[in-house]
Amino acid sequence: AKPLVVDGSAKSHELFLAYDEFSLSELEPPLVLQEFVNHGGLLFKIYIVGDSIKVVRRFSLPNISKRELSKVSGVYRFPRVSCAAASADDADLDPSIAEHPPRPLLERLAKELRHRLGLRLFNVDMIREYGTKDVFYVIDINYFPGKFNLSAFHGF
Repeated sequence: AKPLVVDGSAKSHELFLAYDEFSLSELEPPLVLQEFVNHGGLLFKIYIVGDSIKVVRRFSLPNISKRELSKVSGVYRFPRVSCAAASADDADLDPSIAEHPPRPLLERLAKELRHRLGLRLFNVDMIREYGTKDVFYVIDINYFPGKFNLSAFHGF
């Protein structure tokens, strides 16, 4: 669960895992609810400018085991992890987690989103389901990407 309104405040970046109906009643709406998928603590920020695609790795939420959840009553609160300082590009990571999504997948995704959304500058946050090689989830689409560096795109 994450707040529907994102205004840059610390509260707007709070994330919670609500794993049953009782837990949901403890949260304060309005909220966006997404299914939690263990993903090895890594997400891929895919920046799209026109036909160019740039992938950056960021640290993300940790995997949560059923055993860990059994020790928690109410909701499981995650610390804020969404920031540029959470870059994982230079970290020594397990290759099965850190390998970028396949380029053809990213190109098809970018093309489809450009077509459906009518955008030429945006970013997508994507995760790979932990323990899989080719199961990916788009968890966020940002039409005005923050911390965006056009110099990362050669030719601009």
